[in-house]
Amino acid sequence: MFQTWEEDLFYLNNKCLNPDYSQAEGLSHDEIIAGLNRLYKDCEHMSRPLAKAIAFKYVLDHTRADVSPHDWFIGIEEYGKKSIQQVFCSRWERELMEQVLPEANRKKDINNKIGRLKTYIDYCHSVPDYDAIFALGFPGLLRRSEEYRQMHIENGSMTPDKKDYFDAIKIEYTAILAFLDRLVAIAENKGTPRSQMTARCLKTLRNGPPQNTYDVLQIIWIFFLLSEYIDILQVRSFGNLDRMLYPYYLKDIREQRFNQDQIREFFRYFMMQASTMNYYVGHPFYFGGTDENGNSVINELSYLIMDEYDKMGIFDPKLQVKLAPNTPQAFIDKCLDMIRRGHNSIVFVCEPAIRSALIRKGVKDLDDIRLCNVHGCYEVSPAGKSVATAGGAINMAKVMEITFNNGTDPVSGIAIGPETGECETFVTYEDFYQAFLKQAEAALADQLEITRSYDDHYLDMNPTPMFSSTIKSSLINAFDAYAGGADYYFTSVMIMYVGTVADALMAVKKYVYDKKVISITELKQALDQNWAGFEKLRLEIRKDQDKYGNNRDEVDRIAKELAEHMARKINGQRLGTLRKAALTASLHCTQFFRSHSPITGATPDGRILGDELSKNISASSGMNHAGATGLILSATKMDASLFPSDFPLDVTLHPSAIRGEDGLTAMRGLLMTYMQRGGHAIHFNVFDGQSLRDAQQHPEKYQDLQIRVCGWNVLWNNLERWEQDNYILQAEAHN
Repeated sequence: MFQTWEEDLFYLNNKCLNPDYSQAEGLSHDEIIAGLNRLYKDCEHMSRPLAKAIAFKYVLDHTRADVSPHDWFIGIEEYGKKSIQQVFCSRWERELMEQVLPEANRKKDINNKIGRLKTYIDYCHSVPDYDAIFALGFPGLLRRSEEYRQMHIENGSMTPDKKDYFDAIKIEYTAILAFLDRLVAIAENKGTPRSQMTARCLKTLRNGPPQNTYDVLQIIWIFFLLSEYIDILQVRSFGNLDRMLYPYYLKDIREQRFNQDQIREFFRYFMMQASTMNYYVGHPFYFGGTDENGNSVINELSYLIMDEYDKMGIFDPKLQVKLAPNTPQAFIDKCLDMIRRGHNSIVFVCEPAIRSALIRKGVKDLDDIRLCNVHGCYEVSPAGKSVATAGGAINMAKVMEITFNNGTDPVSGIAIGPETGECETFVTYEDFYQAFLKQAEAALADQLEITRSYDDHYLDMNPTPMFSSTIKSSLINAFDAYAGGADYYFTSVMIMYVGTVADALMAVKKYVYDKKVISITELKQALDQNWAGFEKLRLEIRKDQDKYGNNRDEVDRIAKELAEHMARKINGQRLGTLRKAALTASLHCTQFFRSHSPITGATPDGRILGDELSKNISASSGMNHAGATGLILSATKMDASLFPSDFPLDVTLHPSAIRGEDGLTAMRGLLMTYMQRGGHAIHFNVFDGQSLRDAQQHPEKYQDLQIRVCGWNVLWNNLERWEQDNYILQAEAHN
């Protein structure tokens, strides 16, 4: 029953992407789509929560499922399909945009196309209340919702909308219980010792809350699968696993239910579920935090989980560590040692910065701050009380391109910004900078207009009964958690590519106005020609050491002033009437640099069209000549608390600099310096240029080489050639 890892790997590696489930256990994807299309017509006149719940029940009743003797966790063929999104939610969103919000939708599409903004409807940052899930289980969550329904009936506050809210929860959770019955039958029919044990686990979850470590991991996995792929709401963290599961672990060991090796196996198989999904931005969970007495919650389970992850050599799930002055050095060193051996998927999120960020977001309860979730890439929000969404992103490099063209995107010819003057009118650097700020503020205004237009319509596009049932305030208010039922709503606006833009502004100031090497109109010509005919000057600018990320005061001041100016324009603004979300600034660029780099023209820092834009708060590729210390000093001149959504730093280290005990001490010193200087999130890539060039030429030799990308990891061989070239450039800057 245990210790069959090697023989189970084939099944695990194919479970998600190439499932081979029994046809007798449900319908094919095409059949489910056909059934949902028929159902859609029947539900057209229902409220969206009821229609969504009926569709949820249909898919869950008919998706093929499996309890394999080669796994400890259940599987569904609906993984990756998101049938309800295809048939219901996409239609609802399209109808909203075309019939209710046509002008906002037009503006969104234009800005997305030219790359000035990036706006999307975000159901990608939810974290359920795990404490409620563990305490109540699926049947308990259903009972609790019915108790709140009765409360509203008795106090006379029940309305038709509230009735539909509770009915939708009841339909979905009744379907979940029936699904568990089906899984139990499948498991029992397999007849293997492992399947029988899984059946007992599933019976426990069918009848009440989880009782042991295995039960808890199973309920996390089931909730994730059903929420993400059927209810169409991404679960953006598996939770604070070492803290949450430690009491179950201790009880299992004490009562001899499972021994440590068996618990290790449960975690190994659990983490393999995420690894085999091959999901680009990864599935996170996090370690650590601080208890009510000010002590670190790092415990023996923390080490156990990290040990198993280390042995597996995987890069998903991605691991987040809440870093504080009280975090044990032994655990920090363990993480750092794993990073320097290639486990780049570990990110540190600093508790002092978390506290500052949440206070700025308006969170006052100290326990809410202490127990906050880390989710997505680095984001934080109060557990069980909050909904976080991404309101959009501003491509500051494209804003500069538009500034050079008096409010017009030169590629499309679309007049998208205000007329701020032709280049010859910029007599001083301040003239140019003020025109650039006007364009940036106009882009922000458009972003806010678009985001505000749909903010009150989340319920119209995708009700969230399954998630809402876990949020107590949602039940008290009888409103969907995404539509006014939660205690806190945070919507981030990303200010992207500050490193590139700071370098560009520095180049304009230095070469146009200070040294007068080139006029502003000639510089525009150079940019229009993608630097063709100006190669000598381009190389001079590229080699210039006055680049952000090297502890150079003047260019760092430009980055600081620009980023903080935009943050102050964003923070504290409100959206909508239902959610009343608090807008917060972010310096994260997520994966947008992949799509924006090829459509953002040449920039004054010597970057040409297609070259990578700077990531997060890091330097431009190949421009960090002063090493990690210089980068950290540059980045932390900014006030991280002004960016409460996220303030992440990407650091590249050369392997030779971090070898042995001295190298480990150096890494720890960098990490603690970043935290002490107010930094929020930090993660590392460790490689050298020679090795990466060899990996590019001989990919077969580097099948397991991991690369950290913004807030997730990918395999080197899965990167596009231009992305590989940029990582080589970064590495060679540190040779």
